[in-house]
Amino acid sequence: MEFPKLPDHLFPILSDQELERVWTSRYLTGKSDLATRNRAMLGLMIDTGLRRGEVVALQLEDVDLRDHLLTVTGKGKKQRRVPFSTSVRVLLEEWFKIRGDEPGSVFWLQAQGIRMVFRSIQNELGLARFYPHQMRHQSATMLVRNHADVATVQRILGHSDISTTLQYLSLSDEDLRNKHAAASPFEKLQQQSAVVEMPARRKRLSLKAT
Repeated sequence: MEFPKLPDHLFPILSDQELERVWTSRYLTGKSDLATRNRAMLGLMIDTGLRRGEVVALQLEDVDLRDHLLTVTGKGKKQRRVPFSTSVRVLLEEWFKIRGDEPGSVFWLQAQGIRMVFRSIQNELGLARFYPHQMRHQSATMLVRNHADVATVQRILGHSDISTTLQYLSLSDEDLRNKHAAASPFEKLQQQSAVVEMPARRKRLSLKAT
């Protein structure tokens, strides 16, 4: 099967339809221990944009369920605080009921084990691309689509330079149109104050002599 070539400026993230399909995978559905773990791990990666190595390094004591915060050790051993959603908290709580409260790795997986989970889902669903680092781009793009500012995304991803964060965004022309429509200064001015009267359309004059 041949897949369409992506525009050069777009990183190959999943479409909304593909992302929905991912959650139908047998590796993510059901009540088995592995499916429960995989749901929590993938949900966390999409929600926070953690690197694969950061997921591996994440320890039980790094997860604050009450305040919805992670203590993440990134590149250069730099630590940062990363928030996660209530929905991810629910997934983590389900996994922790199985995992228990023994100190150590949150998901009991090394880098290759995480890659194998992704590859299994990819092969099952026939996805063109599906790998851990893709979720980091997925998270960054979806955060911006959902109106997070780039500076906030930079802090969540742990980038020292905002230009690196910008490279992680796969915003299409449609995304830009939607974001502009939602934030248009002139449109807001019209809606909120109606102080600007749109000029009436001029009657077209004929150039022919009367």
